[in-house]
Amino acid sequence: MKTTPIVKPEWIRNLRPDSEIFLDMGHYLRHGMKPLAKIQELLGDLRPCQYLHLVRSRDPALLYRIFRPMGFECYAEQRGRTWDVYLKRCV
Repeated sequence: MKTTPIVKPEWIRNLRPDSEIFLDMGHYLRHGMKPLAKIQELLGDLRPCQYLHLVRSRDPALLYRIFRPMGFECYAEQRGRTWDVYLKRCV
């Protein structure tokens, strides 16, 4: 069976490292904290040119369901046992 490669959206291909806000969700989980409130805080503070880069150990489907309806574009890539998740406010 042949699979179709996932095409990265244009906004992902043009990310600038100096516009990144980074959050390792594993840090929160290892210390018994829930990271959702921190994610919401960071997303609320994003400037139009910035994006949030999350590293997490679980599939990001829940984040998509939460943040897409709130006006954020989402993209994720699995890298071994973790996921890199990118969130950006739709313009």
